[in-house]
Amino acid sequence: MTLEEATALAQAEVDAKKTDNGGEGMWAQVNNERREFNKSEYDQAVIDSANQKMFEANDKWAQDRAEAYPSQIAFIEAYTEKEILGESAKWDAYVVDYEKVRSDNPKPE
Repeated sequence: MTLEEATALAQAEVDAKKTDNGGEGMWAQVNNERREFNKSEYDQAVIDSANQKMFEANDKWAQDRAEAYPSQIAFIEAYTEKEILGESAKWDAYVVDYEKVRSDNPKPE
């Protein structure tokens, strides 16, 4: 996804929310007064939404992978047992878990 595509999508979503277009509006609470976003706040909402869409399309896979990988302790235990004791059961299980994370969270093309 390009920034232009993300911005166009975000702009359409924010425009649909505006009360002028029949939406529910986006609101701010200022000095105990509820008011609809002004133009600059709506513009910032578009920027924020586009940035979030860019992150989800291009970078979120890396964060998801990092959170899902088996722990370093699991790696150390499995590797140690394989190298020192010659037992590969934990290592084989670790590799399966590792590859599952990679297949469940593929890199975007």
